[in-house]
Amino acid sequence: MTGFSTFGAGSGVCYAALASSPDLTRLHATIVAAISETCRPHYQAGRWTPHCTLATGMTDVEIDHARSLLAEDWRSLAGTFEMADLVEFAPVAGIKRWPLAPTPRSTRTP
Repeated sequence: MTGFSTFGAGSGVCYAALASSPDLTRLHATIVAAISETCRPHYQAGRWTPHCTLATGMTDVEIDHARSLLAEDWRSLAGTFEMADLVEFAPVAGIKRWPLAPTPRSTRTP
């Protein structure tokens, strides 16, 4: 997670931005190809923002407050996603969940 952002005024959404990778881009393209007729425009290939949603339903004032709080101490965070969920919203309703292939853990010490 490389940073904190929003989808702009009126979106109500705060998210942690994800570093893109060739694997993530391929996975996204595969999903879009499978659901292309029902894929919302902002999730189409080339328009999608890889992210982890932190909050929804926020007012612009709340988003500005969150941005100022998180900007002070934001640190990039490395990690591994273990599950992928396909959801419908709003309201959020789970449709399908997939476990992601495990990756070897680093043996490097900090």
